[in-house]
Amino acid sequence: MDQQPAPAPHQLELPAFSAVGVAVDCAGGDSSAIGAAWDAFFKTPAPEEHEGVLAVMWGIPGGFRYLAAYRLNAERAVGFELPAGWERRNVPARRYAVWSFHDNVSQMSPFWNKILNEGLAAAGLSRAADGLSLEVYPVEGAWDPATQQMRADMYIALADKVGSGKR
Repeated sequence: MDQQPAPAPHQLELPAFSAVGVAVDCAGGDSSAIGAAWDAFFKTPAPEEHEGVLAVMWGIPGGFRYLAAYRLNAERAVGFELPAGWERRNVPARRYAVWSFHDNVSQMSPFWNKILNEGLAAAGLSRAADGLSLEVYPVEGAWDPATQQMRADMYIALADKVGSGKR
């Protein structure tokens, strides 16, 4: 099934939070190491303080960094001790465009490409300069190993519109 991003995603603002987990660099957009990051991530017990599972991505020279992570609110993150091999990313309050994905996991990368190459422009939106994006997974039913089906909401941080007054 070739999923099409919605031409008009919904928009929302998220408060600042911290993400803690296992990161990999994806040079040239090569996402082949992401599966290993998730494998390493799930080998460590979940912190009691977490508010969900997500991935945080941001631009780096020549590619992007991908953090398979638990979301912690800013207060709880202060005293959280990182397990060995984990890192923390503080995500500022931002405005996002959100598309929903429900398809075979092999279609996730093409779905992202379609959002970035077509969906944003079709919605009249611009991506934030730092390339911040999130994959936010539901508490239940994010992954079906029998069918290889994945559910996630894809968040793209938006550039401020000149004169909009929005974050």
